[in-house]
Amino acid sequence: MLSQAHIIRGEGEDVLFFPATFSLYRLPPGLRPPLSASDLGPGGAALLAAEAERHARLRPAPPLPAAPTSLCLYVAQDCNLACSYCYNDGGRAAGSAQRMSTAVAEAALRRFFTEPGERYAVSFYGGEPLLNRAVVERTVAFGERLAAERGFHIAFHMTTNGTLVDARALALLARFATITVSLDGPQAVHDRHRRSRGGSGSYKRAAAALRALRALGGPRVTIKGTLTASGAARYGKTVAHLNGLGADAVGLTPVFAAPGHPARLDEDAHEAYVEAYLAAHCDPERALEEPAVHGEALGLMGRILRRQRVHRHCHAGRDLAVAADGTLYACHGLAGEGAFRMGRVGEAAPSAEFSGVAARFAALGVDAAEPCRGCFARYLCGGGCYAHGHFLHGDPAQPDPRHCDLERRRLEHVLRGLAAILRDPGRRTRLKSLLAGEG
Repeated sequence: MLSQAHIIRGEGEDVLFFPATFSLYRLPPGLRPPLSASDLGPGGAALLAAEAERHARLRPAPPLPAAPTSLCLYVAQDCNLACSYCYNDGGRAAGSAQRMSTAVAEAALRRFFTEPGERYAVSFYGGEPLLNRAVVERTVAFGERLAAERGFHIAFHMTTNGTLVDARALALLARFATITVSLDGPQAVHDRHRRSRGGSGSYKRAAAALRALRALGGPRVTIKGTLTASGAARYGKTVAHLNGLGADAVGLTPVFAAPGHPARLDEDAHEAYVEAYLAAHCDPERALEEPAVHGEALGLMGRILRRQRVHRHCHAGRDLAVAADGTLYACHGLAGEGAFRMGRVGEAAPSAEFSGVAARFAALGVDAAEPCRGCFARYLCGGGCYAHGHFLHGDPAQPDPRHCDLERRRLEHVLRGLAAILRDPGRRTRLKSLLAGEG
């Protein structure tokens, strides 16, 4: 057990963290691994015995259910924008520029959504899915009928650049559970890379769409932004601007682009981003005073205290992407990659191709893959994006080193702050109240 523990350095004292059980213990400062029971003081042996017993009681990673509960439909492998950093070429990475037919969309739902009482989800994706709005409308209507006939629940989601949200689109999207609008920050930051094919910026139309979607009152409206080199230089202001637009949630992710790309963060920009990110999102002390603003730190502390372990990054290989022509792939990020092709929606039974890729992803997880299984952050991180691993290393099990760096520092930051909170009765009570929903 002790060989797996991780020392988190602090001011005045260090913290010993056991990755498998999420246990935290105060540690005299200055100790260096390898540690022994005597380093933990007179009760060291008893502490390790208690940790071993706690570890033995933990449940193993649950098996990945065989049947998909979520589908990502590439309804439009085309886009009306020409974002300079687009990782999937406006949806065309999934195949040639084309649009999904109603028959393909209905066949996907009919094949995979079968179990009464199950909760299913459909995500409309692209490119820009509203380029194929008529098929989205018919698919939603079909899904609702199929849910009524088979007795399951279905929720609809969409990621859109917002530029095609008109009155008809709003009437459709009012029936959705979540709509995610792509916005990178203030107009100057957003329009630098998110431009139309004619060269004009898209910020004003996207921001107007966000306001209109919020006014619907029903769907959860979120912002998903891409952090570019220009945005990283002013990360705090960028996040503040996006938060000020009133979405239910904001996410800003560093661009995934090849070295040398003008949008990619260089090493200095990445370091500045990490420091700004930790300050903006991962301060446990500030989470006690402003839980709505610092929900990420609060959520992490809750997971640690409840020992809620994450065993994998996502359900790729089970929850599938469907290309416009009906070809199945392990996830939306790997659509168009032949190694992750899983047959077609019209097949009566899973093919060997389908079963082989599904089995490959089912075997992925932080307990199996290097370097995850030796990382102290593994059960709070879940590993990196499998698509990023494939494109960076040719192996979906190998995470992006930048992701690993951010996750380790993020979790050390939160664990160090949590240890300090737990030592103070007043702050500990405040934290428990917030986690119980009483704050």
